[in-house]
Amino acid sequence: MRSWIKDLLPNDEYKQRKLLNFLAEGFVISIFISVVFILAGTIFSLNMDASIALFIPVVVSITYVLIGYVGSGTEFANVATSADFQSERRKIVGSSITFGFIFSLLSILVTGLPKTIGDFLTMAGLGVIAFILMFLLNLFSLHRSYKKNKDLLDD
Repeated sequence: MRSWIKDLLPNDEYKQRKLLNFLAEGFVISIFISVVFILAGTIFSLNMDASIALFIPVVVSITYVLIGYVGSGTEFANVATSADFQSERRKIVGSSITFGFIFSLLSILVTGLPKTIGDFLTMAGLGVIAFILMFLLNLFSLHRSYKKNKDLLDD
């Protein structure tokens, strides 16, 4: 069966299944949160802005999928030795720096060129935060993958 979602998934079949499981679970969680918001609005006459009521389930769902996939240890399937680990860590540093730089450039496109030193520091700070978050997520995933792969080799 051909689906457009397959083009967005990793090529590894195991990674595809894991990611699809997390996506399905995230979808169920977002439906559950939406139903809770509907019931809370009906029963308690809760007046919530519609954009917030739609935004929260999406953010929770995406966060769940991200944390689940990163925490599963399936991202770096070929990292089983210390040398592989060190090599991937260097790649992660480079890709995270690139991500932080591109994030900063895109923020310039959205907000315009910084006019004051404070605006520049804010833009640079956002780029550094993007770098740190990307680096930490990938490093956590690398550690989980390395531990999982090393345990599989020991068995």
